Amino acid sequence: MRYIFSVTILLLGFHLLQSQTLLQTKNGVIEFFSKTPVEDIYAKNSETSALLNPSTGETAFSLSVNAFKFENKLMEEHFNENYLESEKYPKSTFSGYRDWETDRKSTRLNSSH
Repeated sequence: MRYIFSVTILLLGFHLLQSQTLLQTKNGVIEFFSKTPVEDIYAKNSETSALLNPSTGETAFSLSVNAFKFENKLMEEHFNENYLESEKYPKSTFSGYRDWETDRKSTRLNSSH
């Protein structure tokens, strides 16, 4: 089977904290999609919190695992019980670093059509 898996992280509603240069949201959205021969899989989680320090590129986010919503309720049940074990691991966190310089170099427009 050929799986195409893409994760889209949309961090919406950033607010600049007055005393710091951190961006923060409590309204972030994480979506994923997998195209399979049998059935496409799509889920969305609108309960994501995130922090971004634009001067250093440091970022972190946290989400409730069982907040992913699927169109197919049975798929949602299998996702929570069999794959991510959301009762045992109810929260997921990520922290990392974004290299702004590398991003600037790799986002050149291709004007040759």
